[in-house]
Amino acid sequence: MKAALALSVALCAVVTAGCGGGSRSHTYVLTPSAAGRVGARGAGIYLTIVSPVALPESAFHAMRPKMTVVPRSAGPEVCSYHQEHWIGHHWARLTVTINGSNPLAAALCSGKSPSDLGPTGANFPVEMMGPTGLAGTSGAGPTPRRAPGPHPVPVPWPASVAPVVVSAPQLRSLSQLLYTPIYWIGPERGYRYQFSTGYGRIWVRYLPRGASAEATDRRFRVVGTYRFPGAHDELRFAARGKVTAGPRGSIYLRMPAYNRPVLRRKNVLIAFRRARDNQIEVFDPHPTVAAKIASTGRIRRVGG
Repeated sequence: MKAALALSVALCAVVTAGCGGGSRSHTYVLTPSAAGRVGARGAGIYLTIVSPVALPESAFHAMRPKMTVVPRSAGPEVCSYHQEHWIGHHWARLTVTINGSNPLAAALCSGKSPSDLGPTGANFPVEMMGPTGLAGTSGAGPTPRRAPGPHPVPVPWPASVAPVVVSAPQLRSLSQLLYTPIYWIGPERGYRYQFSTGYGRIWVRYLPRGASAEATDRRFRVVGTYRFPGAHDELRFAARGKVTAGPRGSIYLRMPAYNRPVLRRKNVLIAFRRARDNQIEVFDPHPTVAAKIASTGRIRRVGG
């Protein structure tokens, strides 16, 4: 009870013109919790949320221990954007501003260009087919409208991040900050790691020395992580059981070429029994390499 009261008081302190005291907007300032997964590496990042309606206290309970409410932000403004969320019984358009000098803030604010982030540089719903082999089944496209009812308000990080080069430690911190797994094949000498997101998908592209930090074409290896409930069972069902068993309880499927022969034998979909809600896709420009990566168990979680 005391903890709930303390949280309520903290929220009142940062809401414009008090808690529901006639103000037309409500402002909240959040920072990654030191008790969360990212720990001290998230220090110096601030999200300022301006909402036309008051956010329910339950929304902040859902965000803990990811975020902590603070009185004010600090540091330079890095970016600002809008998001729609179902709050109470209404759709609300939130204005979110990220402040701080933490390099992770700059990575998250690198831009919003989700349409060209797939492994081939083309419109990714065509290339990144999802676990059923149908465009958009892994969550491509905007978030669907929800039916009325109570829904948790997620931490409103940017919905998409344009390609940005990060270090291996930064990649781990981004996974912890976003509270989402990121899969890759581990560090490789002579390569940089390009991080990008769009429509709930995350990509890690391996860039050799001399490659542009913004490169999105099909010359480079890419590992994609897609949030998809029941991915393991769905992949097996979509493949009509014709999947290959891999290490550590994984299964994988060599993607068909469809109408693009250039992609033949270059894409593989992977799902793990213990990570049922995540699908992994591996693309490599050299035929059969992606399947070899899947069969030898090189795919793993960042920081895992």
